[in-house]
Order: sequence, then structure tokens, then C-alpha cells
Amino acid sequence: MLFLILFIVIVFIFISIYYLQYLFSGYKKAGGHSFKEVFWCRLINSNKSIGCQGEYYTYLELLKFKFGGARILTNLYIVNKDNESTEIDIVMIHKTGIYIFESKNFSGGIYGNYKDKYWTQALGYYHNRFYNPILQNEKHIKYIDDLFNGRFKNNIYSFVVFSDRCRLKKVKYSGDVRVVRRSNLVRNIRKRIVNTTNLLSKDDLMTIYNELRKYINASDTVKEQHLKRFNNEQDYLRKIDLKMGKLEYEMYQDIPKIELGLSNIIFNKTYEEFLEIMKYYISCEDNIDQKLNTCTTRYIYYVKEVPIGEVAIRTTVNDYFEEKGSRIFFRVRLSERNKGYGTKILFFALIECKRMGFRTVYLNCDDKNVAAKKIIIKNNGRFLYNYGCGSRYQIDLN
Repeated sequence: MLFLILFIVIVFIFISIYYLQYLFSGYKKAGGHSFKEVFWCRLINSNKSIGCQGEYYTYLELLKFKFGGARILTNLYIVNKDNESTEIDIVMIHKTGIYIFESKNFSGGIYGNYKDKYWTQALGYYHNRFYNPILQNEKHIKYIDDLFNGRFKNNIYSFVVFSDRCRLKKVKYSGDVRVVRRSNLVRNIRKRIVNTTNLLSKDDLMTIYNELRKYINASDTVKEQHLKRFNNEQDYLRKIDLKMGKLEYEMYQDIPKIELGLSNIIFNKTYEEFLEIMKYYISCEDNIDQKLNTCTTRYIYYVKEVPIGEVAIRTTVNDYFEEKGSRIFFRVRLSERNKGYGTKILFFALIECKRMGFRTVYLNCDDKNVAAKKIIIKNNGRFLYNYGCGSRYQIDLN
């Protein structure tokens, strides 16, 4: 019983200290998350909680500049004139300029070049691709620059802040951008402050602060709309190429070798064999397969950089595919099924077909594949007739 009381007292002291730190930091007033959200970040390990924790700790580091007159705002949701939106983690307004921070609370090894569209996080054998944070922050800078019609363009600085739990292995950047670990953040900002001679006036600082503070504490509606736009940007088709690697290979291992008439020749192959098959698939884009008498272009469907499934379009126009053949075939990896991705994969494939000049697409579907039938119908598929053990559908591309 004594140990239980002691444990409760220790937990209470811990929470109290953490709460006082949160309260006196002014984080909530600056637009930050609630104490419940920040505290919960320490106890759970979801992507959202990890990101929340990283933003909070970066904010605490920036408080060291408050004595020099800096003002800090967090979680800004800015909507531009085209009704597009962006979310900025942290902005610091200082007499030397507007500092924009993109927080990445990652662990493991980080690899990336400022020119690359995607960077890589390496955790042992696990590799995670994520959008280039330098490019991400360039978008944030563009939004803020547009707010002031370019007036403070020469006083906007980009910082990408990673957790101290990570190692910046091969990270290249240039110009005014800085990519640092959190423990080196203050030192790098001080270097920028010392080397800056183009100072902002007190009126400029007040103008910037009063404008940007409008975008903190966004309503749930604004956040939901932004999330919807963000999610729409996060899924796409990518034509297969030789840059595809372990993530794509693992996806094919998560697709059955044979399933309702479709075969996966990559299943149980080695990684080296997978790369050779990729070369063969790429050659099929221009070379007619003698058996099928058509060229085939294959794509992989991604959601937030994770490969979810494959779709292929048979691109050659001939009588067989107009009368009997299936123009498209697609499949979703086992671990990502029953999430609506099949409908999205076919939707994107139909867009590609339209770009290729097709006005009508015909698809065949095994009658046992109830899920695929529903997917086709959701994409405006019209039943034509039964053949043997399957059904034929037509989709008109308007």
C-alpha cells in the first residue's frame, strides 16, 4: 500500500512540474496544442503524438529568444486566394526577420538532398520515405511572402528541425536554409542573428505579428478542410521505374502469388530478381507482349509515400481488347484491404486512360471477386454481360 501511495505521489509531482512548465511557457496562447494533447504525447507513440511533442520541444528552445523581443506563433493555418491551405509548425518574429520552422521529430538515420523530392528515414532494415522538408518549408515561405506582397522577402529564413534522436547522415542543403538537430537550433539561429544587418522596424514587427496571429487557433472546420486537401495531395499513382526499392518490393510480397486469375510473379522472389522484373515491366511499356498483343504500363499507388497497390493499363488498341479483353487490372496489398483504396486506384487509372485518349474502358471481373465488382460499379462501371465465370463492364470517360 505504501508503494502505491509513493507511486501516486511521484506521478502527481511529475505531472505538476510538466504542467507548470507548459503553463508558464505560453505555448497555448501562442497557438499550441492543449496541455492534455502535449502531455499525452509523452505517453503514446502515434505519428501525431510524436509530431506534437517535437513542435512543443522546439517551441521551448525558441523561448530563449523572447528576452530579445522575439514573438513566437505555432500551428498556423493559412489559406491563400485560391482557397489552398498550408499548416506551419512554428514562426518566430524577430527584429532580424521571420523564421519559419518545420519540425520533424524523427529517429534513425536521415538521408536527403535539397534537390530530392523525397528523403529517407532509416531504422535498421526499415526505410521510410517522406516529403522533402526543405520543399515543404518553401511552400510555407511562399504563403507568408504572399501575405505581405513580397515586402519582407529578404527577411524570411527557413529552418528544418529534427529530433536529437536522429542522425543527419547524408543531408545536403544550400542558401539560407538550415537543417539542424534540435540541440543545435539555438546556436544556428544566433549565427543568423549576428550576420544579419537588414533589420526590421518596430512597426514592421507589429504588422507581421498582428497579421500572422490571425491564423493561429484555427477552428475545427478550417483544420478539417486543410486535412481533406492534404490527404488529397498525399495519394497518387507513380509509373514504375528503376528507382523503386525495398518499400515496393515489400508491397509485392504482401500480394498473393495467384488470386482470382491474377498472378504476382514477384512473390517470393529475391530483391535482385525483383529489380530485374522491374526492368522487364518497364520494357513492356513500348514492346508488345506477343501473348497478349498489347503494351502494358504499370503504376504503383501510394498513400503518404507508402506503396498500397498496383494497377496496369494495357495501352495498345486492338479488336481483342475492345471486344473481349480487360483494359485495366489492379490489386491492393493484403495489409491495406477494406480501406477504400481499390476504388481510388481505379479512379486514378481511369484518369490516366483519359489522358491516353481512351473514351471508353472495358473491364472483366471474376464473379468470385465481389470487392472488385463493387469498385468497378463505384467508378461508374456499367454491367454488359456474363462470360463463363466472369462479368464484363464498360466505363465511359466523359
